[in-house]
This record gives sequence, structure tokens and C-alpha cells, in this order.
Amino acid sequence: MSFRPGDEEARRAARDARGTSLVLEAGAGTGKTTLLVDRIESLVRSGDAGLLDIAAVTFTENAAATMKLRLRERLERVRVDGGAPEGQRARAADALEVLERAQVSTIHALCGAILQERPLECGVAPGFRVADEAEAESLFAQAWEEWLAERLDASDPVLAEALSREIPLEGWMEEQERASLRGLARTLLWERDLRPLVSATPVDPGAWRAELLAKAAEARALRDAAVAGDTLAEALKGLEAFAESCRSLEGEALVQRLLRLPKIRGDLGRRGNWRTAEVLSRARDLARWAAEAPERWRTERGSQLHAQLVEALQGVLDRYEQKKAAEGALDFVDLLVKARDALRGSESVRRHVRERFRHLIIDEFQDTDPLQVQIAQLIAGDDPGRLVVVGDAKQSIYRFRRADVALFRRLTEAAQGRPGHAVLHLTQNFRSRPAILRFVNRAFSELIEGSVEADQPAYEAVLPMPGLAEGPAVVALSFPVEEYAERAELLHAEAAAEAALVAHAAGGGYEVRDPLTGQTRRSRAGDVMVLAPRLTQIRHLEDALDASGIAFAVDGGKSFFSRQETHETLATLRAIEDPQDRASLVAALRSGFFGVSDRDLVQCWLAAGRLWIGRDLEPGLPGAGVVEPALALLGRLHGERLRVSAPALLERLYDETRVLASLARTRRGTARVANLEKVVALARQASNVGVLTLRGFIRLLSDRIEDGTEEPDLPATRPGDPTTVRILSIHRAKGLEAPIVVLHDVAASLQVDSSVVALWDEGRVAVGFRAGCRPPDWKALSDHDKAKARAEGRRLLYVACTRARDLLVVPQPPAHAQVGDFWRELLPHLGSSPAEDVAVVDATTLAVDARSRDEVDLHALAAAEGGDAVAERWEDKRNALIETAKERQFQPISASHVAARIAPPAVVAVGSEGGRDFGSLVHGILEWPARWLPLSASTPRGPPGRPRRRHGPWPCRSWSAPARPAGSGESWGCGFPTGRTSSKAR
Repeated sequence: MSFRPGDEEARRAARDARGTSLVLEAGAGTGKTTLLVDRIESLVRSGDAGLLDIAAVTFTENAAATMKLRLRERLERVRVDGGAPEGQRARAADALEVLERAQVSTIHALCGAILQERPLECGVAPGFRVADEAEAESLFAQAWEEWLAERLDASDPVLAEALSREIPLEGWMEEQERASLRGLARTLLWERDLRPLVSATPVDPGAWRAELLAKAAEARALRDAAVAGDTLAEALKGLEAFAESCRSLEGEALVQRLLRLPKIRGDLGRRGNWRTAEVLSRARDLARWAAEAPERWRTERGSQLHAQLVEALQGVLDRYEQKKAAEGALDFVDLLVKARDALRGSESVRRHVRERFRHLIIDEFQDTDPLQVQIAQLIAGDDPGRLVVVGDAKQSIYRFRRADVALFRRLTEAAQGRPGHAVLHLTQNFRSRPAILRFVNRAFSELIEGSVEADQPAYEAVLPMPGLAEGPAVVALSFPVEEYAERAELLHAEAAAEAALVAHAAGGGYEVRDPLTGQTRRSRAGDVMVLAPRLTQIRHLEDALDASGIAFAVDGGKSFFSRQETHETLATLRAIEDPQDRASLVAALRSGFFGVSDRDLVQCWLAAGRLWIGRDLEPGLPGAGVVEPALALLGRLHGERLRVSAPALLERLYDETRVLASLARTRRGTARVANLEKVVALARQASNVGVLTLRGFIRLLSDRIEDGTEEPDLPATRPGDPTTVRILSIHRAKGLEAPIVVLHDVAASLQVDSSVVALWDEGRVAVGFRAGCRPPDWKALSDHDKAKARAEGRRLLYVACTRARDLLVVPQPPAHAQVGDFWRELLPHLGSSPAEDVAVVDATTLAVDARSRDEVDLHALAAAEGGDAVAERWEDKRNALIETAKERQFQPISASHVAARIAPPAVVAVGSEGGRDFGSLVHGILEWPARWLPLSASTPRGPPGRPRRRHGPWPCRSWSAPARPAGSGESWGCGFPTGRTSSKAR
């Protein structure tokens, strides 16, 4: 008997119901993406809708691509199904023909399609293009610089006031940037669909003084009821004197004097010294007023400056809009706002879109914001059956992207009592083993409690799938750590424990279900996914995995601008651009591009004196054999920097030094190669936004590094790689799963960012900016928002715990450890769970025989063996690693790709010349290895008239087996043949 899910009726309705708009509440692992594909397939097979009549909105582009892939598989299956009716097969074939044009996309892509189809009616320029984040940031930077220069020239009083209160114009790191004027302008830019909340009441120091004088008069009257010499009475006498000192002051002098109003302690005064207890109570009320009044006045003054700054910075936003218009570009906010405005304000646009899309399906609805919901409602209209939304309020974790989980609750409540609408609950989990789900249901039924105030949904349990293996599936990974250990020590101990468990799993220590076949097999490294609240604290884990010899990839890490390879590339580019920059020259020579050792560098400098790019060195000088080729290449690139673009120069640097090949087999080599390729991609982006010179790109890259801007590293591996552990943030793991999930960073604190509070019902946004410069009622707004953030933190925990299929690993430090508040509420549930669900594993029993390089005492080793012996042994080990790296198998690259990178601009051949061009291209590629082989009388010299170039042996190059004999050669053939790239060869 086949398995029948407990929510089968809800699934059948979600797939086949017509004429009813649906809200699907789908718990973790319930197969909601599969169900959406089921519904689209059902609509197409039945003929109720063509594929182009359906708009399916996903949260990410990857999710859209996945949905399209699944749709293609389903439709292909129907098309070739001999048992299906002819009409269904024909409709499936028709759908396959238009699948690539189907509107399966993000909400931004859907809005872009609407604007492109009706540009004039939507108020946008025909043929507009979408500015990516890099271009938008470049336009904003230009607008900011122009506005700032204008305001400084005009001696703007608001700007002067901000500077006098030590508000920085710009910040260097992310936190500093958000508290700077430029950061405030950027926030206002990205929140511009909402009106900023500002104070409407101007500050009146005269009113403050009048209030003070009234309190002083009250104090004078109360002192008459006190015994002379009472401490509170004397303090009130001082209040009267202070008030008198303010009578003659005006303007800023009055403000500064009032803000220095002395505080009066609230516990002063003895009951026996006052006529009645009531009089004493009134006197103490005055003391409390004196303690609170200056802070209230500072807040009012700060709110006024906040309002003035918001109004002044509107000039930056205006300039930004002008620059976008000049470029014919829209940013991501424009796509949403302009589509919403067009749908709301134009009947013809609204009618066209509703006729175009008769069915609207929205995935991950819990992570939408009110602007996106408005667009969805305008597209779907009020007709039942047009709208289907899927979500899980317990997995709403994107408040930082303005997601509002309350929208899902309101939509559900509205659908429950409305004809033609229905709410369906999906509770059957297909992902996790029963023990994992029992642990999750037990823990989160307590951690996630319904609260309208905190926008927290009520917890709804998910059901395990029968037939899966019973037994413990949650591991409480215990490990020792010293009492009073610092955060770094706790992370180090946790990382060592988790690396031991991962090594155990990589060696087949557990049984898992294969994600593709469903068959049980032994575990391997690629089955493990490590999740952390954020990726800024994974250095200890990286080191521990390295020490254990485990390959891993950080997916979505935002440390690109702090990576060594990024800094080395910047230093090398600076050396190429400026021959006088000796510090950059040394950094370039020591970098991975040339691999010159400190010993060779010092010996060469002592023998030859000052070094500069392009300098010829005598062959016999110490270190000259490795230094001179590097100087020669830097010199050539310096001469070419004005003739070729920055991206082309970078590619030439990579090709000439073979740096990608040399890094590929180093520690984290794949990630380092990916990041070097990203530098080239950034250079191309910079070219697209007008940064056309090497000097300009150097300045841009340097600014990004100094700003501390977060930028994702490029993915260094593909999902499903069986040999590589994946490390992700919990946010990035949303929608993913893995056989073994390891939770990391027990010291993590809950990140509560309430610097921006959206007031959707009022159409406003409160930007907290910085202390002393905030909108009115900020404390109440911020406290309410922090409660929502704490509720979201528990939902983030839920997402982390529901990614595992076969094994969920939760680190369990000793009771005395300083656990961060992010995990603190979850850990007690490990101890309270039965042994049938949770197994306690001592990490020390899984220890591997590996030692971190940091534990080696190099100074003691040198003293025992002598410095030269240590250096020789290091050199031998380095050479052995290079020898191993020579066997790296590179990914195949098409011939046309190689030609396009190295050859001059392509000329497309037509007619009968195509075959000849293709043959020339093939022969040219076959001749390419001549560039690597030592020249001799029998070696081809390249095309006639082509000058030979002299290169030295690069220490960083990784030679393939056929080229090993050439390793000692000093002269090398010239480069790749130039020719035309045939269109038929592409």
C-alpha cells in the first residue's frame, strides 16, 4: 500500500482547485515547491491556462531557475507519455516551446517585464535598462560627491551644525558608514518609497527657559515648607539660581546653558525636615524633572537636526534620479515603485496585465514586503481563483530586507472568512527523520509562541514521514572548554570538536539517505552542511577543517575585500600603475603572482641596489633569476596600461604569471581562484559605469577595501560536490537541505538591528541614524521593533534546525561556558529530550591526528636545527607541493573562449571563409604550447616578424606533465597567434 500523506486533501485542493484563491501554509520540508510545480502542470494539462498565462513569483533567481527546470522535466514526461490523452501531450509540447518565455521569476523581474511591455503608460523610458547594485552605487557616489561639494562651497548651516556635533560625513567601516551623513543618504535612497518620519515641531529654547523658570518658582514655594539646611531644599535653591542665570541668554548660548542643567538626586531630603509628606513628594518630583529635562531637550534638539538633515539630503536623492534618467536606467526600487504606481494609477495597464496573467502564484510569501503585496493584489484583483500564495510564517527571516511577517497573518485571516478564498495547511514533512522532527516540535512549540505584538505566528507541528529510520538523529556534540574561557577560546574548542565530527562523517562514520537516489549509504564530506548565524566568525572553523585535511567551501561569505588575494592584486596593480611605489612593488614581488621569497628579494637588493619595474639584472646576481622576470613583466604591463582596459590587463597578468594554475591546488585554492576572477568581473563592471582607466579602477578597488564594504566571495564549489563540506549562513541555507547539518558558533549573539523601522500603515519610515539625531518617539518605536527582531531570531533557529535530513548536530559546551543568546534557549532542550531522539557524543572520542600549523614553535625549531636547515626543509616541502600541483586537471575551456581572451577584437567571418578560419584557429591553438617550450633551433618561432620575448622560470607556475622538461629553460616562445574568431567556431 502506497504512502498517503496526512494532508493529502489539502494537497489535492492546492493542485486541482479552480475558482478559489488559496493561501497555503506550508511547514518546513513539506514539498511546497513540488506542489507549486504540480499546480502549474495541472493548469497546463487541463487546458485551464497556457504557460504564458501564468506568472510564478519566486524569492530568488536560483529558485526561479530550479522551478523552470522541474517544469521542463514534468512537461517532457507528459509529452512523451503514451498513456496520456493526446490533448494533454499537445498542450505539454506547446508549453515546452514557450517555457523560456514563461514568467517564472522574481518579483523584480516580473515588474521589469510589466514596465517593458507598457513603458510610456508606466512613465518610464522605452528601452530602459536595469542598473545593478554596482552601477547604482556608482551613481549614488557621484550624486553624493556633487551634493557635498555644493553644500561645502555654500557654507551650508545644516551641514555645519552636523559637523559641529561630530557627525562624520562618511564612514570607513560598515557601522561607521551607517552613522555618517552619506550612510543616512543611502538609507533614505533605498527607503524612498516611504516618507521619512521627522519632527514637525521646531525647537524653541525660549519655551525650555519658561519651563525652567516655572519649575524654579515652584521650588521657591516648596522650600518655604522645609527646615533650613535640608539637602533637598538646598538643591532646589541651586535650581533657582541656575534658572536666574538663564534669563538674559539667547540663541545657542541659552541652549548650551540649559543642556547643562545640574541633576538633583531623587533620594535627597528627610521626612522630618518637611511640613508634610505631600510637600516632600512634590519636591522630589522637581528633582526628577531636573534629572530628566536636559535629556528631553537634547532629544528634541536632535530630532530637529534629524529633520533638517533629511530635508537637506533630499538633494542627493534628486541628483541620483537625474543621473539615472541621463543613463536611461532604473534601479531595483524603481522597478517595484513604478510598476506599483502604474498598476494603481492606469486602468489600461492594470487591464493589460490582468489579461496577460490570469494566474498569479507566489512562493515564500512570508518574506514579502507591503509594496510587493500591493503589486500582487493589483495584478490578481478580487476575482477568486487568480491568486495562490505559499509560505510559512515560522520561516520568515528577512526583516533586514523589509519583509513583514504580519502580512501573511493578515492575508490568512482575510481569506478564512471570505467567499472564494481558502486557507490550506501542509504539515507532512518529507525531509527529516522522525527523531529530528520530534526534537524540533518539542523545542519550538515552546520557543515560538503566537504574539500579535511581536508579529510571531503560532507554532504548527510538522509530521514525520513513516518508514524512515528510527533512532537518535540529533547529536549533542559535547566538548571541553576551560572555565571563564574567552569568546575566541570557546570558538576554537567548538571548531575543533566540529572538525572531528566532520572528519568522522567524511570517513563514512554515519549512514545517510542519498539525496538523489534515496538509498542508504555511508556518509561523505559532501553530505555535511555547516550553518552559522553569520559568516564573520568562522575563521576558527576554517583553520580546524584545514588542519584535519577536509576540503570545504564558504558559500556566501562576505569577506571578499579582506581576502589576501584581493589585497595582493591591488598591490600588483599599483606597482604596474606607479613605478615609484616601492612598497607596492615589494608586495607584488612577494605575492602569489610571482612568489619571490624574502631571501631572494633581500639578496637581490643587496647585490643590485634599488629595484624598479623593467630593470635588467645581471644573470649571475643572487636572486636575479626570479626577480628579473617579474620586473620585466611588470614593466611590459606598465607600458600597456594606457592601451588596454583594466580587465584585459588583469587577464594578461593572470595568464603571464599562471597564477590561477598555481593557486588552484593551494590551501582553499579554488576559492582564491574564484575571487581573482571576481576582481576581473569587478573591473568589467567598473568599465560599464565609466571607470575606464587602470588608475580609476585602482582607486575604486582601494576605496571598497578601505570602506570595509561587505562583498560576497564567489562560490568555490557546486552543490552536490561529494568531497567538499559547505559552510553557509542560516539565511543563505533557506530552502536548502543536507543529509548532515552542523550548527556552528555557540558564542553568537542575536543581532538586533533596529536602525530603520518601517511604519507601513502610515506609509512612513523612521531612520534612527545615530544617538542624539533621531526622529520623534524613537525609543518606543525601537523597543517595539527589537521585540520583533527577537521573535525573528527564534524563527531563524527553526530554519537552521529543519535543514537536516538524517543528522542534526548541535554543539553542547559545558554549563560554565559563555553561550551567546542566539543559541541559549535551544540548548536546554538537548538535555530534556529522550535518548531515543538525542545522542550525546563526546568530541574527544572523535579526535583526529592533526595539528594546526599555529602550534609549531618555529623559533625553537630554528634554534635546534639552525635557520638554514629550517629554510631548506621548508623549500623542499614547497617544491614537493608544487610538484603535486602540476597534476591538477583543469576544467575544459572552449577554443573560442581562449581566443577571445587573448586575440585582438574579433572580426566575424562570413561566407566560405568560415571553414578556413576555423582551421586556422585549431592550428593556432595546437601551436600555443610553443609559448611554454624552450627555444632551440628546432622550436617554431611564431609568425614571421613577431619579436621573441624573454621570460624567466616563474616560481609560482604549475607545470603540466608534458611541459616539465621546459622548467629549466630561460627563453620562451611568443604568445598566442592573432587571428579572426569565426562565428562558426563559437
